[in-house]
Amino acid sequence: MWPTPGEGRETRISFISQQIRGQLAHDLWWLVLAILVISTIETGHFLADPVAFSVFNVIFEVVSAYGCVGISVGAPNQAYSFSGAWHTWSKLVLCLVMLRGRHRGLAVALDRAVRLPGDNLHRDEDEDHRIRQSLTNTHRERSAGV
Repeated sequence: MWPTPGEGRETRISFISQQIRGQLAHDLWWLVLAILVISTIETGHFLADPVAFSVFNVIFEVVSAYGCVGISVGAPNQAYSFSGAWHTWSKLVLCLVMLRGRHRGLAVALDRAVRLPGDNLHRDEDEDHRIRQSLTNTHRERSAGV
């Protein structure tokens, strides 16, 4: 039976809300915590130069680090990035955000980028493929309403 137009829209909205809730529960809290910690550490910079050291710039740096993008707003009148003007503890928090962003969503078994070649590599990759395939089939069955 075909879904009615309103029914299909509700399915899409529930899927989108489920994805947003999953992302909020997964990593967004870590990013917010990192922003709060960095903002607390950099309070002196915020008070000295509120235009250059805005919360938007901190959010931009943290999201860029999490996404492993490498974009920075830059420090005013300096030849280094915005995070280069931070205190050491803030830089360490940013490094942790980068690590978390880099290692989110690894393969179910283990990412090939961090595996050393060996006898079990081919078998592990086949197992990972089977797991991913079963997850994809399960997702398709759920979305089809089976």
